[in-house]
Amino acid sequence: MREHLKALHMLVLIVLVGTSLATAIGVWQLIVAAPIHTTVFVDADAAWPVEGVSADQSGEVGVEIRSPTGRQRLLYGLTKAPTAFLLLAVLAMLAALLRRARRTDPFTPHTVRSLRLMGAALATGVVAVAVQGAAQLLLSETITPKRIAAVMDVPFGWLLGGFVCFAIAEVINRGCAMRDELATVI
Repeated sequence: MREHLKALHMLVLIVLVGTSLATAIGVWQLIVAAPIHTTVFVDADAAWPVEGVSADQSGEVGVEIRSPTGRQRLLYGLTKAPTAFLLLAVLAMLAALLRRARRTDPFTPHTVRSLRLMGAALATGVVAVAVQGAAQLLLSETITPKRIAAVMDVPFGWLLGGFVCFAIAEVINRGCAMRDELATVI
């Protein structure tokens, strides 16, 4: 069983390193004011000022901001950073949990607390998605002030991940209680 934990721990570490690098590259691009690629929404039937450019039925148009202002860079960063940093935090918690489980008894109150903390962090994904949606809305205003819009997803994945962590924590907590109860009987 410890070998499976070791393999899972290594996989989580690889994903953590990859996500960290991708996030660092994104932050670096914001710092050096690299062009921003984003989406805005326009009236699909309206004439677009540039010949040959048209919007799809939803009015969605991909744009590149070649010289973004400081405000645009900040808003664009907020369209990506909240979930990226939250994912990094959750992956770090999971790596620590797996490391501890490999080295000691995984069925402890400490594991229960770690899983509950990870569940709470995942549940805050709702807030992260809302911040990203608001930032997208404000960013679109800097490009097309007459028509602002943003796509906000319902963060079912974040909520489901949080509930799964809470459920596993309760199962392990019950197992710990049963083991303690059995130790007093014997």
